[in-house]
Amino acid sequence: MKTLLFFLVLLVSVAATAQVAPGNFTIDVVSNSELRLIWKHDGRGIDKFRIDRSLDGITYSPLKTINNTTDRSYTDAGLLPNTVYHYQIVSGLGLRFSDAVKDKATTLSNPPTGFSVTTITPIRIGLVWNSGGTPTQLEYSVNGAATKNFTTQQSGFADGLTPGTGYFFRLKRTAFNGAQESDWVEIKASTPNPTPATPTGLAIASKNTNS
Repeated sequence: MKTLLFFLVLLVSVAATAQVAPGNFTIDVVSNSELRLIWKHDGRGIDKFRIDRSLDGITYSPLKTINNTTDRSYTDAGLLPNTVYHYQIVSGLGLRFSDAVKDKATTLSNPPTGFSVTTITPIRIGLVWNSGGTPTQLEYSVNGAATKNFTTQQSGFADGLTPGTGYFFRLKRTAFNGAQESDWVEIKASTPNPTPATPTGLAIASKNTNS
């Protein structure tokens, strides 16, 4: 009888431990197609984590069951850009699960396309891109950074550059009308050295051969 009572107490204790929900549940925005879920748990009294996902925050569908209880993160890939995703995570033991812990995040927008150099002079580089008319931010640098913000333009210039120098350029969509910003797209270009001026006023002096 005492042995049976001991096991009953042990089962109740384990079941209660399994009800401890994951803590510090956060979501990192990785890109326009990936979100990384991170949480904490001491791992005691559980044999799994289960992650559910929703687009409306009301109806959730199972996304992933993680049977390795040492894992504390999961990357959800293949997502749509600029889309809000809701997640909930529970810890479990057998058929028993904890209360759900919830969070949400929005994937980044698609980055501008066609980012390229059009004109180059010793002190100026022209650039073009396709952002669909949404606001963009351009940065260029050798060591530090200079920043230009654009509204609906899809071209611009980096001025006051140093001749014979390589520059790194990066461009992203900025947040606009509730849309998320995008990842950076990057290119590199170098300003040429100035072309030496053609000498003028040259004349050929005749050689006096008379002795």
